[in-house]
Amino acid sequence: MLTEKIATFLVNIRNKYEVCIECIVCYNQVPLKSIIYCFVPVDKKDILTSELAVFDNFEFEQVLNKGEEEVEETRIEEVFNPQSHPFCRDCILGLASAAVGEIPLAKGGIGLRCMMTGCDNPILYSEIYKLLPKNIKNKLEERMFEESVGMALPNLE
Repeated sequence: MLTEKIATFLVNIRNKYEVCIECIVCYNQVPLKSIIYCFVPVDKKDILTSELAVFDNFEFEQVLNKGEEEVEETRIEEVFNPQSHPFCRDCILGLASAAVGEIPLAKGGIGLRCMMTGCDNPILYSEIYKLLPKNIKNKLEERMFEESVGMALPNLE
Protein backbone atom coordinates (compact mmCIF):
# COMPACT_ATOMS: atom_id res chain seq x y z
CA MET A 1 0.00 0.00 0.00
CA LEU A 2 2.79 2.42 0.90
CA THR A 3 4.82 1.56 -2.22
CA GLU A 4 1.72 2.16 -4.35
CA LYS A 5 1.31 5.63 -2.81
CA ILE A 6 4.99 6.38 -3.34
CA ALA A 7 4.81 5.22 -6.97
CA THR A 8 1.73 7.40 -7.58
CA PHE A 9 3.46 10.36 -5.94
CA LEU A 10 6.58 9.91 -8.09
CA VAL A 11 4.50 9.63 -11.27
CA ASN A 12 2.63 12.81 -10.35
CA ILE A 13 5.89 14.69 -9.74
CA ARG A 14 7.35 13.43 -13.02
CA ASN A 15 4.21 14.41 -14.93
CA LYS A 16 4.19 17.84 -13.31
CA TYR A 17 7.60 18.66 -14.79
CA GLU A 18 7.27 16.72 -18.04
CA VAL A 19 5.54 18.02 -21.13
CA CYS A 20 2.41 15.95 -21.72
CA ILE A 21 0.06 15.63 -24.66
CA GLU A 22 -3.47 14.29 -24.67
CA CYS A 23 -4.08 11.01 -26.51
CA ILE A 24 -6.98 11.62 -28.90
CA VAL A 25 -8.48 8.19 -28.21
CA CYS A 26 -8.46 7.79 -24.42
CA TYR A 27 -7.85 11.47 -23.51
CA ASN A 28 -5.10 10.56 -21.03
CA GLN A 29 -2.24 12.99 -20.55
CA VAL A 30 0.85 11.18 -21.82
CA PRO A 31 4.51 12.31 -21.64
CA LEU A 32 5.72 13.62 -24.98
CA LYS A 33 8.40 10.93 -25.24
CA SER A 34 5.73 8.20 -25.02
CA ILE A 35 3.45 9.56 -27.74
CA ILE A 36 3.22 7.86 -31.14
CA TYR A 37 1.99 9.87 -34.12
CA CYS A 38 0.52 8.92 -37.44
CA PHE A 39 3.06 9.54 -40.21
CA VAL A 40 2.66 12.59 -42.44
CA PRO A 41 4.49 12.41 -45.80
CA VAL A 42 6.72 15.48 -46.13
CA ASP A 43 8.24 15.19 -49.60
CA LYS A 44 7.70 13.49 -52.95
CA LYS A 45 9.79 10.47 -51.95
CA ASP A 46 7.63 9.86 -48.88
CA ILE A 47 4.43 10.38 -50.86
CA LEU A 48 5.60 7.87 -53.47
CA THR A 49 6.50 5.21 -50.94
CA SER A 50 3.49 5.53 -48.68
CA GLU A 51 0.69 6.40 -51.09
CA LEU A 52 1.53 5.76 -54.74
CA ALA A 53 2.27 2.12 -53.99
CA VAL A 54 -1.45 1.51 -53.60
CA PHE A 55 -2.68 3.37 -56.71
CA ASP A 56 -3.90 1.35 -59.64
CA ASN A 57 -1.80 1.58 -62.82
CA PHE A 58 -3.83 4.44 -64.35
CA GLU A 59 -3.53 6.67 -61.27
CA PHE A 60 0.13 5.76 -60.86
CA GLU A 61 0.96 6.68 -64.46
CA GLN A 62 -1.05 9.89 -64.15
CA VAL A 63 1.00 10.99 -61.16
CA LEU A 64 4.27 9.94 -62.78
CA ASN A 65 3.43 11.91 -65.94
CA LYS A 66 2.88 15.11 -63.96
CA GLY A 67 5.84 17.35 -63.40
CA GLU A 68 7.37 17.38 -59.95
CA GLU A 69 5.98 20.87 -59.37
CA GLU A 70 2.42 19.70 -60.04
CA VAL A 71 2.74 16.80 -57.61
CA GLU A 72 4.19 19.17 -55.04
CA GLU A 73 1.36 21.67 -55.59
CA THR A 74 -1.29 19.01 -54.99
CA ARG A 75 0.27 18.27 -51.60
CA ILE A 76 1.39 21.79 -50.68
CA GLU A 77 -1.40 22.27 -48.14
CA GLU A 78 -0.66 18.93 -46.50
CA VAL A 79 3.06 19.69 -46.34
CA PHE A 80 2.62 23.09 -44.72
CA ASN A 81 -0.37 22.12 -42.61
CA PRO A 82 0.27 18.52 -41.63
CA GLN A 83 -2.32 16.68 -39.58
CA SER A 84 -0.46 14.32 -37.28
CA HIS A 85 -2.45 12.74 -34.49
CA PRO A 86 -1.04 11.71 -31.08
CA PHE A 87 -1.75 8.31 -29.55
CA CYS A 88 -0.63 6.69 -26.30
CA ARG A 89 1.05 3.30 -26.23
CA ASP A 90 -1.99 1.58 -24.70
CA CYS A 91 -4.26 2.74 -27.53
CA ILE A 92 -1.69 1.68 -30.15
CA LEU A 93 -1.44 -1.74 -28.51
CA GLY A 94 -5.23 -2.05 -28.57
CA LEU A 95 -5.33 -1.10 -32.25
CA ALA A 96 -2.57 -3.58 -33.08
CA SER A 97 -4.43 -6.34 -31.23
CA ALA A 98 -7.57 -5.54 -33.24
CA ALA A 99 -5.59 -5.34 -36.52
CA VAL A 100 -4.58 -8.97 -36.10
CA GLY A 101 -8.23 -9.68 -36.94
CA GLU A 102 -10.13 -8.08 -39.77
CA ILE A 103 -9.83 -4.29 -39.36
CA PRO A 104 -8.08 -2.66 -42.32
CA LEU A 105 -4.36 -1.94 -42.28
CA ALA A 106 -2.71 1.17 -43.69
CA LYS A 107 -2.53 1.34 -47.48
CA GLY A 108 0.15 -0.96 -48.82
CA GLY A 109 0.46 -2.90 -45.56
CA ILE A 110 3.05 -0.50 -44.08
CA GLY A 111 1.45 -0.31 -40.65
CA LEU A 112 -1.81 0.51 -38.95
CA ARG A 113 -4.45 3.00 -40.02
CA CYS A 114 -4.69 6.23 -38.08
CA MET A 115 -7.53 6.07 -35.55
CA MET A 116 -8.69 9.61 -36.37
CA THR A 117 -11.78 9.61 -38.60
CA GLY A 118 -10.94 10.76 -42.12
CA CYS A 119 -7.15 10.59 -41.68
CA ASP A 120 -5.34 8.54 -44.33
CA ASN A 121 -1.91 8.72 -42.67
CA PRO A 122 -0.44 5.42 -41.49
CA ILE A 123 0.94 4.61 -38.08
CA LEU A 124 4.16 3.09 -39.35
CA TYR A 125 5.03 -0.41 -38.20
CA SER A 126 8.64 0.70 -37.78
CA GLU A 127 7.44 3.07 -35.03
CA ILE A 128 5.45 0.53 -33.04
CA TYR A 129 6.97 -2.93 -33.44
CA LYS A 130 9.01 -2.65 -30.22
CA LEU A 131 5.83 -2.08 -28.19
CA LEU A 132 4.09 -5.23 -29.37
CA PRO A 133 4.11 -8.62 -27.65
CA LYS A 134 5.66 -11.36 -29.76
CA ASN A 135 2.38 -13.13 -30.61
CA ILE A 136 0.71 -9.92 -31.83
CA LYS A 137 3.86 -8.88 -33.68
CA ASN A 138 4.04 -12.20 -35.56
CA LYS A 139 0.36 -12.18 -36.56
CA LEU A 140 0.49 -8.51 -37.60
CA GLU A 141 3.64 -9.07 -39.68
CA GLU A 142 1.96 -12.01 -41.43
CA ARG A 143 -1.09 -9.87 -42.19
CA MET A 144 1.04 -6.98 -43.46
CA PHE A 145 2.97 -9.40 -45.68
CA GLU A 146 -0.27 -10.70 -47.18
CA GLU A 147 -1.47 -7.12 -47.76
CA SER A 148 1.82 -6.17 -49.45
CA VAL A 149 1.77 -9.20 -51.73
CA GLY A 150 -1.88 -8.56 -52.56
CA MET A 151 -1.09 -4.96 -53.55
CA ALA A 152 1.95 -6.01 -55.61
CA LEU A 153 0.04 -8.71 -57.50
CA PRO A 154 -3.41 -7.23 -58.21
CA ASN A 155 -4.86 -10.37 -59.84
CA LEU A 156 -3.76 -12.70 -57.04
CA GLU A 157 -6.63 -14.51 -55.33
